[in-house]
Amino acid sequence: MLKFNSRKLDVKGKNNIVAAVINDKLFKLGQKEIRKLGKIKIHGNNNRIYISLPLNQSNINITILSDDNVVNLGKNCMFNDTNILMERGNSNYLSIGDNTYISEIHIYISAGAKCDIGKDCLISRDVQVWASDFHALMDNDTKRVINIPKDILTVGDHCWIGANAIFTKRAKIPNNTVVANAAVISKDFKETNTVIAGNPAKIVKHNIDWDKKMEIY
Repeated sequence: MLKFNSRKLDVKGKNNIVAAVINDKLFKLGQKEIRKLGKIKIHGNNNRIYISLPLNQSNINITILSDDNVVNLGKNCMFNDTNILMERGNSNYLSIGDNTYISEIHIYISAGAKCDIGKDCLISRDVQVWASDFHALMDNDTKRVINIPKDILTVGDHCWIGANAIFTKRAKIPNNTVVANAAVISKDFKETNTVIAGNPAKIVKHNIDWDKKMEIY
């Protein structure tokens, strides 16, 4: 799908694809779209990065150091200081929905983990998403690895994530959730339209909604 001859693209391996998506059809990325990206490094095989157009001016750094990984980026997103790292295990997966605005996020995925960030989200600065632990935790007697991620780390649609928030591999928040600054989300929240805060995070307000366009001052 793409000739990897740009300084922004470092691709080594077989059957890797970096493609534009328009109306569910794949196209070669043009130079205009490549200039809007940050840097993409793929050292592995059978990896897929799909970038839905239109793409706003962005600063994305995607590093993939294993095989059979997938990254889906939605249309009309704004990716400022977006850092994505996939390594130490194959078949990792990341999806970010349409119309999501990211100020600064660091996403770490390994061991076949999956992360799904919804559409129309607003993500503030220095947010960390750990879909996996990146290091093996073993039972001392059997030496069996006991921290392999089993669930999909999920951020629902229309969520507002405050600065310095941290998501661990068991985190799930539903649609219309507001996450306070520096909250640590480490479990499955099911109630929509809430504010969650603290370490560990808990619900502190119910029956809320938010609007990034609303003028309240």
